[in-house]
Amino acid sequence: MQPTLPAPQPTPYLHPRAILDRRLARKNHKATTQVLVHWEGLPPADATWEFTDELSMRFPTFNLKDKVGFKEGRLLPTEEGGEED
Repeated sequence: MQPTLPAPQPTPYLHPRAILDRRLARKNHKATTQVLVHWEGLPPADATWEFTDELSMRFPTFNLKDKVGFKEGRLLPTEEGGEED
């Protein structure tokens, strides 16, 4: 008798719950913004860094502008007083 493998479990559909942090990263030799996404149904320890342009395409109704410090396409000054762009 051959052992039966369990049926594969469906991958849960993840939806962003909150933005925990932001940083600048390189993508295609350009500086761009990544955000640390806390996903719905997962603990904050499982948050992942995502590029803002890709996150906006995947979740067009999730408003990033009021969550990551953007103003008219520019990053707002950091707490240290310098600008991050």
